[in-house]
Amino acid sequence: MTDTRPLEAPDCPLCHPAGEDVLWQDERLRVIHVGTEAGQPAYFRVIWQQHLPEMTDLSDADRLYLWRVLSVLEDGVRLHFRPAKVNLASFGNQVPHLHWHIIGRWPSDPQFPGSVWSPVLRPADSEEHRAVAERVSAALPAFRSWLAGALSA
Repeated sequence: MTDTRPLEAPDCPLCHPAGEDVLWQDERLRVIHVGTEAGQPAYFRVIWQQHLPEMTDLSDADRLYLWRVLSVLEDGVRLHFRPAKVNLASFGNQVPHLHWHIIGRWPSDPQFPGSVWSPVLRPADSEEHRAVAERVSAALPAFRSWLAGALSA
């Protein structure tokens, strides 16, 4: 059977991105740094290039490929940023385009230990969390290079 689903959807923000900080991409997916979430300096997304809503819309080979990229990204976040925890999430309730959130978390972040979508428990600009954000910012160029090498291998 031929897949007749569209490659993109006209009103989908992930099909028509603006201002993304793309760390790496190929014909199947892209990895971006989400620098706009207050208090979440190590927030990344893996976005499938084709407009598909669910993991089960992928072939077995594509699912394995996506899982490999997610695993490499989690390894890199742990190696380069040293978070207390790494969260991986896939929802798509508001944007039904297959994507994953990979987020390094620290006890000083605004919602910790809740999800990044939980109520804010502390300010994002505490001295401790500013230090975390500075460490992440300083490590981001090396992470970008490492990720390109790890995913191109």
